[in-house]
Parts: sequence; C-alpha cells; structure tokens
Amino acid sequence: MEHANTIGPARATCLHAWLARNVERLVEELDYHAVVVGRLQIYMGHGNGQGGAGEVELPAPSDRFDLLLEAAYQCFAQVWVPGLGVSRMHLIATNLCRPGFVQLGLFEPPAERARAGARLKKEVNQKLGRFVLRSGATLPLFDVYRDEAQSYDVCDIHGKMRTTL
Repeated sequence: MEHANTIGPARATCLHAWLARNVERLVEELDYHAVVVGRLQIYMGHGNGQGGAGEVELPAPSDRFDLLLEAAYQCFAQVWVPGLGVSRMHLIATNLCRPGFVQLGLFEPPAERARAGARLKKEVNQKLGRFVLRSGATLPLFDVYRDEAQSYDVCDIHGKMRTTL
C-alpha cells in the first residue's frame, strides 16, 4: 500500500479507500487471467510493528467488485486496530479457478447489473485511461489518483516486458 505511513490512526475512511483501490486492482488481474477467487485475505501491518490477518471464504467464487469489496471490508474489520496507524496492507486472493468450473451459490445477488457496470467501467478505462472511472469509495485518495505515477506499480507488468524465444 503506497503512502501508508501518511495514514493516521483515525482515518478509517481513508483506509477503506485504499482497500477499495486494492480490490479494483485485484479485479483487473482476475479479469486479465480469467479466474475467480474463492477466498479473500488481508494482511495489515500497523505502525507499531503489530500485524494480523483477516480472512473470508466467499459463498461462491467470484470476480465481482461489489462482492469482493464487501468481503474485503469483512476482512478489514477482523484485523484493523482502531487507534493505530497502518503501515502496510496486502490483499491476497486464493482458491482461484476458472469461471465455468465453479458451483454457483444459492443466494448470490443478481449479476446482470454488476456485470454491465463492470463492462462499462473496463471499456471507459481502456479508452480514456486507467482509473478514469473508479469506485466512489476511492474518492478520499484524490491526490493519489491525480499523481500519474500512481497508475503503475511494480506488479503492473502487462505489456511492459518483451520476450523473444
């Protein structure tokens, strides 16, 4: 998590914004690799050196931002210690599988609107620039998105490496 040392202890809204940003990036990767996730985990390190992990097993594997963000908030609630600053946050997706090879959940919310919104968001961002259209939950990170360098991290290597065989 970039700039984590600038996040003070009472800034749960800002931490939720970082979490939403991390989930958006996860959804990009799930889409790129054509997989869905069955379990979501968060590791959070606090400024005093204390750390912990939270975990949620999804009712059915998913790549939907809305469902993954809800699960991420549940993980966050398990691990965050109010009153302590956060120095790092890692979002870990496990139990990955291909979308056609999963048992659907009985009580999964309807996907049509979520899928249509995700398609539109992806098309706009591909055309106008990464993160032009993003979750409103990331609004507290205005300065981060205004900084063009924040659009790329070490893990963003798609199309940046050329291999020759």
